[in-house]
Amino acid sequence: LTCDLHEDRCQCNSAYLSVNASFYRMDCYGPGLPLYTLMDNRGSGAELLILEDNKDLENMLSEFQMPTMKYGTLKVAGFDLWYEMMLPPNFQKSKKYPLFIDVYGGPCSQSVNYQFKLNWGTYLASSLGIIVASFDGRGSGYQGDEILHAIYKRLGTFEVEDQITAVRKFIDMGFIDKDRIAIW
Repeated sequence: LTCDLHEDRCQCNSAYLSVNASFYRMDCYGPGLPLYTLMDNRGSGAELLILEDNKDLENMLSEFQMPTMKYGTLKVAGFDLWYEMMLPPNFQKSKKYPLFIDVYGGPCSQSVNYQFKLNWGTYLASSLGIIVASFDGRGSGYQGDEILHAIYKRLGTFEVEDQITAVRKFIDMGFIDKDRIAIW
């Protein structure tokens, strides 16, 4: 359903089928601005109607310098675990930036995803030049049962260790000021 749809804008999607499955509403959550379309499921897969494209929000945001998103994986305890970073506008890899780690880390949670975000982290990155990162360590969801169940009978141990390891790996990337790091 999603392979040919707005590839740069839509990497996190949901589809809601009509009663007879002839049509569906495709909800694109990001990483670009959310987009909602009505699609034909009778063979062609054609986009019939744009229900909401968030053009007004796009026009409003064009007046601001917005952060860019960086996604990747870190090798931690033998696992490739996901991270995301909000990089300040005009990011330069040769500069050193403060780092703010936004942690949740509850069992089966997911902080890293391709959804469009406009939040406090956006403000920190765009206005204060702080890199805002999230990391889904062991125990997080949507990365397979082995990662999800790695904290079984060890709740509160690996989650903390993984966040600390992630910070060390972020420092090794070369653009983090190791003296200006906050974990929230």
